[in-house]
Amino acid sequence: MKKENAGSQTFPIEIEKCVIDTIDTGKLEKTMQLIDWTINYDKEFYKTIFPGPDHTLINHLVSVFEQLRVLRESENRMGKHISDQLMIKYMSVQPPEKYKEYIAEIEASYELTNSSKVKANEMNEQNLEFLQKNLLNLGFGDKVNEEMEKLIKAKVPEFNLTTEQTYNNKKMDYTLHFKAGDQGDMYFFNRYDASLKNEADPTKDRMQTLYINKGHGITAKEAFNLMEGRSVEKKLYNKENEPYTAWLKLDFKERDDYGNHKLQKFSEKYGYDLEKILAQYPIKQLADSQQKEELMRSLKKGNAQQVTIEKDGQSHKYYLVAEPQYKQINVYDQSMKTVKRESLKLDNTQQKTKKNQQENTNKQSRKQKVH
Repeated sequence: MKKENAGSQTFPIEIEKCVIDTIDTGKLEKTMQLIDWTINYDKEFYKTIFPGPDHTLINHLVSVFEQLRVLRESENRMGKHISDQLMIKYMSVQPPEKYKEYIAEIEASYELTNSSKVKANEMNEQNLEFLQKNLLNLGFGDKVNEEMEKLIKAKVPEFNLTTEQTYNNKKMDYTLHFKAGDQGDMYFFNRYDASLKNEADPTKDRMQTLYINKGHGITAKEAFNLMEGRSVEKKLYNKENEPYTAWLKLDFKERDDYGNHKLQKFSEKYGYDLEKILAQYPIKQLADSQQKEELMRSLKKGNAQQVTIEKDGQSHKYYLVAEPQYKQINVYDQSMKTVKRESLKLDNTQQKTKKNQQENTNKQSRKQKVH
């Protein structure tokens, strides 16, 4: 009655085992596995090829078709679903004439649904990779990746993850906010809360919510620098989605309606020229184009960057911080105590000489590139 591989499945579907309207779906599937579905079992046909007294096969077929009918017509919607699954799982190779069109419709629907699931899974993987890349670029590393993946796969509509970073022996706590889109198939990381505690004076603890736009925004380290009172240069977008560059600084004296410190912005029109300000000082790193670029980049990120300044024929280590609000830089000693800027500045003659030397260096550099 059953040939080898007779129960081969075109669609490897796992059938749910349950009882619906007295039909045991597990037993029904076992019965269907006993039948060689590669044979065409149209009613008149199997009567002629099985004329003998053993009507076991016919009884199985009649029983199967009747149970499938009961499931298909059941008020329990799961019944029709399981009936359809069983039909395309076992009867697709050689469907009885009576069910050919119906099985073809089920197959088309199943393939479409399955294709959608595959696409959805691919989309979810891409979404997850995008979020992981965003977290990495924003300085949060991969600490929350495992938990984030679990919650996304569980389709939790909205969730928060906590992480921490330590900078200059100071701990920053972060709460990252994730939310599914309206369709529930895409997740977004649009904001995070940053918290910097002051162990010596808890009244000076600082908290701020920072927003992410399409994976771009203030990084974890830049948030620390802002909350330390320093300024950060960022690429922003106006209401027309046009990009512009501005220095940002938190105003610790004023808060907005949501309890955040107000964010001061100093755009290019404000007129802060960091490179021009730095040229007023005998900074050793400015003589090397690569070191100069690294210094500029670090200051724009809001870091207190160490430099070497030549004074009275000797080299001294200082820390510099960009101060766009006052169109200056702040200078600190090794203990981070303020140093008077004027005491380190080049005089006008020295500045002019240095400018000429720099221009000559740039000309020679351009000539070498031409050759």
